Amino acid sequence: MRLVRGSALAWQPVMRSQVAFFTGVLLAGSVVAARPGELVRSEANSDFELLRPLSTGRACLVRGATCLSAGGSDTVLLPAVTASADPKAIRELPAFRRTQGGDSAWALEIDSYLDRPALAGCVLFLVYDLADPSSIEQHEVTAMHQGKIAGGRTVAARLRLSPNDGFHRDHDYRLQIVQLVRGRELVLAQGDFSLR
Repeated sequence: MRLVRGSALAWQPVMRSQVAFFTGVLLAGSVVAARPGELVRSEANSDFELLRPLSTGRACLVRGATCLSAGGSDTVLLPAVTASADPKAIRELPAFRRTQGGDSAWALEIDSYLDRPALAGCVLFLVYDLADPSSIEQHEVTAMHQGKIAGGRTVAARLRLSPNDGFHRDHDYRLQIVQLVRGRELVLAQGDFSLR
């Protein structure tokens, strides 16, 4: 066995080639392909699920916006509320209430017609608490979810927002759908909502 100076681990040449082989096999298993509009399955996550935009039965017709609806029987859509975080801009936000109290989560479904076509690959769903006016500028997210999409103009997803993860009732939030392209953060769509 040959030891490498300065290394805490001593690897035999055979071991290095086995590690390289298995790393290659794992990476090859993560290659994805899909036609535009198709969903590429992401890892199982009960708090986040990408949906097929055309199969939701809903369509968001506002370019660059996120259209939100209740994502399960445990969440209801309330009449719109006036934004509390930005007193200068009077606007109404969709509001959601849990049907059960305690630590139960709000379930939201998102449909979005993106401002520009998304590239095939990773897309981020970032949720910011608007109670902190600098959260967006400082990139201090309350939640971040990611998934792989095939690309195109529409995206749909289901989110579960739990008090255990930092979500609070009577707070307003901003959801941004983002892709990182060549070192730049491209905001493809965004929208605000309120949890009650």
